[in-house]
Amino acid sequence: MVEIISDTCERNTAYVITNSLVVYLRKRNTEMTGLRAIQMEMFTPFTAPPKGSSQHQCSEREQKSWPIVEWTESDDTRNIAIFHFDEEQCSWIMHSGLPTDAENGEWKTSRVDWNVSDVDHLKILFGVAQHTHGLTQWDPQDILKIYCDREFGNCSIEEYVPL
Repeated sequence: MVEIISDTCERNTAYVITNSLVVYLRKRNTEMTGLRAIQMEMFTPFTAPPKGSSQHQCSEREQKSWPIVEWTESDDTRNIAIFHFDEEQCSWIMHSGLPTDAENGEWKTSRVDWNVSDVDHLKILFGVAQHTHGLTQWDPQDILKIYCDREFGNCSIEEYVPL
């Protein structure tokens, strides 16, 4: 897991994420059957506004990308987690669910969990989730052109890496 996740972030960060996933899988008493990781970059840097302010604040030290890890479990539960790091603290938000057989995006069961060290981290993570969801509405060719500076024809289909 560390090898796959470290392609999207620093190795120490990948260890922290891997540890979080192992703890989660042990609590659920399940195994991971597929894994992939990406790094989500925002078009503009994002931080939650300071407490008591409605204005967005930017600084040179703010995070500009977030590791996103997707995995499937042995019972076909699909998971996606977004991680935020602030100094030594790791916060995350995760969507888990069992998809239906229909291709309309419905779920048999679905839930959102989070573990944050500061409520401002939850605001940031929901902002990244909203940005990520918005990108799923775009044409894949536009995403690749803007995010990857590549043409659609030069890409392979992303697959889960079996463990």
